[in-house]
Amino acid sequence: MDVEALEARVDGPAYARVKASLGEIGIKCTLDLFAGYSGQKAALAPWLADAQINRDRNLRLQYLAGIGRYSSAVDDIYLELDGLRK
Repeated sequence: MDVEALEARVDGPAYARVKASLGEIGIKCTLDLFAGYSGQKAALAPWLADAQINRDRNLRLQYLAGIGRYSSAVDDIYLELDGLRK
């Protein structure tokens, strides 16, 4: 994938509306657009073979994301909550 060529194309006048639309959702450049790209389905199949699907009855991914997001701030969170105790 030639990200520079795509960037040049999106910067052109024919794609001004596309660029504006992407900007509205926080994508400021083509690198942002592909930052979450991991690869093609076939190439990732072995890695995803045993992956659990996130469903309403099993919100494991949300749980793990929350742990990951706040794991480095556990002490700060505890101290803040402890300060609110009466």
